[in-house]
Amino acid sequence: MKKPCRLRAGDQIGIVAPCYAAEEEKITRAVRVLEAAGFQVKLGENLFRNSWGFAASAEERAADFNAMIRDPGVRMILFGGGEVGNELLPLIDYDALAADPKLLLSYSDGTTILEAVSSRCGICTYYGQSPRSFIQPGDFNRRHFDAAVCSGAPYTFPKGSEWVSLCPGSCEGVLTGGYLMNFAAMLGGAWYRMPDEPCILFLEDMIHLNKPAAVSKWLSHIEQSGLFRQVKGLLWGYYDDEPQPLVDDILRRVGQRWNIPVVRCEDYGHGLRSGILPIGIRARLDAGAGTLTLLEPTVDDA
Repeated sequence: MKKPCRLRAGDQIGIVAPCYAAEEEKITRAVRVLEAAGFQVKLGENLFRNSWGFAASAEERAADFNAMIRDPGVRMILFGGGEVGNELLPLIDYDALAADPKLLLSYSDGTTILEAVSSRCGICTYYGQSPRSFIQPGDFNRRHFDAAVCSGAPYTFPKGSEWVSLCPGSCEGVLTGGYLMNFAAMLGGAWYRMPDEPCILFLEDMIHLNKPAAVSKWLSHIEQSGLFRQVKGLLWGYYDDEPQPLVDDILRRVGQRWNIPVVRCEDYGHGLRSGILPIGIRARLDAGAGTLTLLEPTVDDA
């Protein structure tokens, strides 16, 4: 797995909207924070365009994304979620990205693009933050941004919530996953390569988007895809502000069926804390200790 170069002060971050039509006021606030932190920011030409009533056209969105890929001055591409990121998969310039790996940081519907790029280009991508994470970033989000894409030395995932062990044990593997429904929908398609080595699957969902029965459905879809033959551990992120014992039961059953450790936390996903999980990086999950340790650098220090 190739790693993009770490982000340094003065580097340029490109912001695009492959999954939705961005809101100008929110992007403006995020840009202020990023510039105050010492980064340059470049906005996609079609970032706020609403050609299709919910987003720019697929061609317009792809033009922005590929322009950032091909610009040697852009070192990170930052984008948010939505619904239609999958429309870009046939249009992305994977060859240019493989030749000049960028840091790709997103979450939610961005799962589709992150996993496709990781599979097609063999590049580490980064799940967990989006432009909205920088409107009011907070110490937790800053620590994760610095650890995952600026420093990159092996580290233990900084925690902001209690990590609950649903099934005991520990394991090692490469990280793969993202938002539950988007990740599940990729399996069996042309854009996700099944891992040929042990992996730790990280997933997240939100009660306002999928009730427990839908969570069970999508997890079953992932199980039936054959992926769990390589899954050695499962990490589940934020789901709701209130305890959801039904979801815990679902996750526990999955862990027991496959005899793997399962851990739940609130430190990444659609909640207040936006931890970053680098796709393709080797990690160790310890359910007893409630820790996830990255076993190799997450970026290239060149």
